[in-house]
Amino acid sequence: MGSEIPRAAWIRCRKCLPGGMSKEAFFEDLERYVERISPDERVSEESYWKRLEICRACGQLQEGMCRICGCYVQLRAALKVKGCPEVHPRWTAQLTPSVDDNPQRADVV
Repeated sequence: MGSEIPRAAWIRCRKCLPGGMSKEAFFEDLERYVERISPDERVSEESYWKRLEICRACGQLQEGMCRICGCYVQLRAALKVKGCPEVHPRWTAQLTPSVDDNPQRADVV
């Protein structure tokens, strides 16, 4: 009995929904968060949807999460500074504004 860990000290699994929130409510919150990302930090809508399509086709996607890094792909796909965490990335970060505007680069979406 004396070795019980206090509830406040528990470390949540990244895959667990925060605070007992329903899955639907969590993903609605995530979608609202993504919509509020600054345009300076967010990829174009076209790039965002391309990235999500690539993630949907990946065997590492499980219930909206990447099994490689544990991120929620909706958020990772929206951010310019993020890329696919695969050893051989399926899509790369957009570190300069010109990358997003360069349709000749096939490795960038």
